[in-house]
Amino acid sequence: MNSLAESLKEYKSIGVAGMCKNAGKTTVLNYLIKEYRNDYVLGITSIGYDGEKQDEVTRLEKPRIRVYPGMYAATCGVCLADSTAKCKTTLETGIMTALGEVLIVKVQSEGYLEVAGPSMVAQIEVIGAMLQKLGCQKILVDGAAGRTSFVSRMEAAVLSVGAAMHHDMHRTIMAAKHQAEMFAIETSEESYSVNFTNDRPYAVLKNDNEARFIFRGAMVADDLAKIMKEYKAYIKIAVVNDASCIFITPRMYDKFARKQGRILVQSGTNLVAVTINPMSPYGMWYDKKKFLEQMKEHMNLPVYNVLDEENDGEQAEY
Repeated sequence: MNSLAESLKEYKSIGVAGMCKNAGKTTVLNYLIKEYRNDYVLGITSIGYDGEKQDEVTRLEKPRIRVYPGMYAATCGVCLADSTAKCKTTLETGIMTALGEVLIVKVQSEGYLEVAGPSMVAQIEVIGAMLQKLGCQKILVDGAAGRTSFVSRMEAAVLSVGAAMHHDMHRTIMAAKHQAEMFAIETSEESYSVNFTNDRPYAVLKNDNEARFIFRGAMVADDLAKIMKEYKAYIKIAVVNDASCIFITPRMYDKFARKQGRILVQSGTNLVAVTINPMSPYGMWYDKKKFLEQMKEHMNLPVYNVLDEENDGEQAEY
């Protein structure tokens, strides 16, 4: 099997999303930076800020982003004071965050860089376009814990899954499998312009024996249950913005499908790979070999332990 870096080689923009805090996102980002830095001009940013130096619960040190000369990064100016890498401001983006304006800087010396990017998905796209104009050949975006909407705007996505999610490894694997299935939901071939009312979170479009439910934002299990009850005679199609808007259990997903239902997304996600972190700062660690094997059994995608790639299979420290 190819390495993670090899499997992502053809994509210009890559987003790393995490199932939870301490899932290993930053470890994956550091791995990709190290693998690509000699072959591509890299640009990095993040969706919001998830870069505290210590875990808020365990007080353990968290991985930091290591950068190298010639790279570009989109981060807030206040973060530069907490970074060991020397950087030169190249562009003021005009995009404001709670930490101040997002600046695009060029890395002058190797070191660690605190990265705090824009919080809105549309702003991530703007930053990506700016980085491309500066000559970046690959753009890597680090996701904040639990935020996955931005990966629908990337050419490729990586899902990071860690033992910190739950002490039961099987439950973690099943949750990751469900998330991967949501990312794989078919993209709608149509776009919709509808008027929403305050009495429900979706608009209804009926045509002969088919009803389409266009969701304004999140879709939860109660919504689907109501749709199945009120529109029994119709073929039902629920349309959401992207996979991050879907908050239903695997059981509800299967039940809706059995009741002549389909779910579509308006912005699809190209999930290319899954990564694992078998270690948890909360004390419950998985057997890394068993975790990798069982994750592979339940995924229709390549699954990687990137630290084992770097250490030739030896036990690595996360």
